[in-house]
Amino acid sequence: MADGANTQTARWLLAILVLLVLYGSLYPFTLRSVQYEDVLDLVSRLRWERTTRGDIFANVLLYLPLGAALAWALPQRLGGLSRLVLATLLGAALSLSVEVAQYFMVRRVATLSDVATNTAGTFLGCLGGLAVATAARRLAASDAFRLTREPASAAIVVLWLASFLPPWLPPLDTSRWAESWDALLAAGPPPWHAVALSALGWLVVGLALRALTRPQYVLAALAGLVALVLAVRFTVLSRFAGPDEALGAGVALLAWPLLARLDDRRLPAVLFLALLATVAWRALEPFAFTAQAQPMNLVPFADLISRGSTGLNLPRFFEKAFAYGALVWLLVRRDSAALPAGFVVGAILLAIESLQVWTPRDWHVPSLTDPVIALAAALMLATFGRR
Repeated sequence: MADGANTQTARWLLAILVLLVLYGSLYPFTLRSVQYEDVLDLVSRLRWERTTRGDIFANVLLYLPLGAALAWALPQRLGGLSRLVLATLLGAALSLSVEVAQYFMVRRVATLSDVATNTAGTFLGCLGGLAVATAARRLAASDAFRLTREPASAAIVVLWLASFLPPWLPPLDTSRWAESWDALLAAGPPPWHAVALSALGWLVVGLALRALTRPQYVLAALAGLVALVLAVRFTVLSRFAGPDEALGAGVALLAWPLLARLDDRRLPAVLFLALLATVAWRALEPFAFTAQAQPMNLVPFADLISRGSTGLNLPRFFEKAFAYGALVWLLVRRDSAALPAGFVVGAILLAIESLQVWTPRDWHVPSLTDPVIALAAALMLATFGRR
């Protein structure tokens, strides 16, 4: 896309990200009475509080996309350094405004620590965005790497990798790795649908890589990503790893050479049907329906928002965003329009959530989150996708 189109698109994305930050930071929007003189009085009450590694990790991660969007949305004529400084200041201002607003919200804790970590996330996101912008100019003319011409495919890969993030930043303690590995071996075989979802995730990534690079590079790139993710998951993040991840990755690497023979219409159809069936199975098992219906949560993302100050459960959000975004993306790869594809996937997910109302309470939480994510993915594809 041209620079003007990039800037316009980035500004739309920036608006969406700001809304998400406000939603996740101020939910459940339950107000409480606060005595104060003016805004400066509220700002002066902010204190440095001891925070957890999870809060630091989540707060930085939450503002990374905001900083990246600012790197593209701010006028290009300002130059890289000016955009970096301005983006950091804007991120700090947004975070400070959110913290002041949290004084009036039940179950929210306003601290300067959050402002600092959010500002750091904005700075790092903008720095990364500027680096991507510089690289994008060089990649624009490349036929071997089509990152700038296939932004939706690149987003699919990023969402899949982000789904492996832990809920908090674990300590680098190698003495616990052996204990975690023993626990994994003692856990027994994983459920088939967990292995299938892992395998299908990697196969969808393989299809995305086929859109992003030359066919002869795909298997090597896929194997490299698998090796990188599994190496991190079974060492640094071994507490969060499961045997389904290794088995699913192995199945995907074995299956890709066979599936790669399918053309660009049949392969997306096969992956769509397999992914949809596996998602539906996991959402409805053990298929024990009750006569007493449980209520559906009508507030989107409420099931993903923690009760503390960390906002969204980001790993779970990325997992859902990948799965439902991939379903929409696969239909788009079949030459469907993005918005109709989103409505189809959203309707299917809404039907699944409606069935979950009749499942045991301890197994599933019916919510509008999943259909909304599918519709949001369709909107993003319609805005950013090349096809």
